[in-house]
Amino acid sequence: MRADASQDPIVTTSKGKVRGFRKNVDGKQVDVYYGIPFAKPPLGNLRFRHPQPNEPWSGIFNATVKPNSCMQGFDKIFKNFSGENVWHANTPRSEDCLYLNVYVPKVKKPIKNKAVFVWIYGGGFYSGTSTLDIYDPSYLVLLNDVIVVSIQYRVSVLGFLALGIPEAPGNTGMFDQLMGLDWIQREIRNFGGNPRNVTLFGESAGAASVAFHLVSPLSRSKFDRAILQSGSLTCPWAVISREEAFRRARVLAEKFKCSAVDTAWDIYQCLKAQPAKDFPDYVWYVVEGISQFPFVLVVDGAFLTEAPEVSLAKHNFKRVPILVGSNKNEGTYFLAYFRKDIFDIETNALISKEIFRVLSDMLIEYYPQYPTRLNSFGRDAVLYQYTNWENPDDKISNRNKLDQLVTDYNFLCQVNQLAEAYSNAGEKVYYYYFTQIPSQSPWPKWVGAYHAAEIEYIFGSPVDRSKNFLDNEVELSKKMMRFWTNYAKTG
Repeated sequence: MRADASQDPIVTTSKGKVRGFRKNVDGKQVDVYYGIPFAKPPLGNLRFRHPQPNEPWSGIFNATVKPNSCMQGFDKIFKNFSGENVWHANTPRSEDCLYLNVYVPKVKKPIKNKAVFVWIYGGGFYSGTSTLDIYDPSYLVLLNDVIVVSIQYRVSVLGFLALGIPEAPGNTGMFDQLMGLDWIQREIRNFGGNPRNVTLFGESAGAASVAFHLVSPLSRSKFDRAILQSGSLTCPWAVISREEAFRRARVLAEKFKCSAVDTAWDIYQCLKAQPAKDFPDYVWYVVEGISQFPFVLVVDGAFLTEAPEVSLAKHNFKRVPILVGSNKNEGTYFLAYFRKDIFDIETNALISKEIFRVLSDMLIEYYPQYPTRLNSFGRDAVLYQYTNWENPDDKISNRNKLDQLVTDYNFLCQVNQLAEAYSNAGEKVYYYYFTQIPSQSPWPKWVGAYHAAEIEYIFGSPVDRSKNFLDNEVELSKKMMRFWTNYAKTG
């Protein structure tokens, strides 16, 4: 609930003044600033390019309205299902989207030198927005006396078109994040934050983003600690070769029926001319298979200077303690989208041994990374590992084994690989494993502790009594928020 408008906070930044609003939460107050611009709108000739610094403004900028979401589509596998709708962009989708939000607690004085969290959203680098209700950090801020900043960054082809030319260099969405981190270093003191105590945290593609910042030479001086929830830099969906990036771009240009698609310049000219609203309907033509996302990172020689596996092997990363983890049933969410007809959310999704074999082959077809295909010997080895040999007709076990296969391949093994690399380098690693099945989840019980299930606990949603979580979930949420903030404040 918004407090009296006469109490609206005004902060002076290097670009101009911003007006936020004071929000009442359980008798306490948090100052909220929505949609502060941190870069020029990436329109016209700035489409696909790295972000540019924005100009100062006169007067007072109105930071009381949630900003645009970056252009993206909606997942439409399930019709009007709340478990899917919660991830849909909830503000207008636009190319003009480079804004950030700041949440400041008004609990303990003085309001200065507070630890700063920076939230980086997930969404497979094809979707996501900081404005989602599930990302509201009011309870995290108020109960733990920290500041939270959330950054919008371009996704899909608008954020990750990689043609190797200045007009479309690749990794643009990561440079958006970098410019947001620059803003924090420059401005957060004005909001009471400490630019020398900045913790990045993100989930899924957001966690992969955090991991990429750990290895990028451009990022390391802009933050101090890192929390990675269900994602890392070696996830098979997070980075592709420049050759594969070019192929995907050409396929997309062909879908728009452009006459010339042979060179990088041809493709750039083609895609630059298309309406942004048309991209979401076409980008999925460039990939196939489970957990493959159309436009992601490449080794561009600037943000990423070497393959992620090389960075880990050489211990070429920011040397700080890290907090990492994953959820027990990361795979179920993707199985439900992969084969809705089999993994029916209205049933128990029981899997026969025949279907298990077919789906196993499909799930590991591209290994170790799309578009490389796994040979029959490799497939047999994986199948052997995940088959319930004691009772191959156990349909519940078969479903759970498929979940574990997807979980291991896409998330768990990569998170563990990062944790191991940091531990071997002599750094502290704090590790969690999330097994709580949310009581208020609209998903069926077989989905379990699914991908992203931990997010509402991290942001304190169960503390809101109107949402009817169980008492043990309220305590779990408070405990997780305390763990996260203790790490952020002290390492």
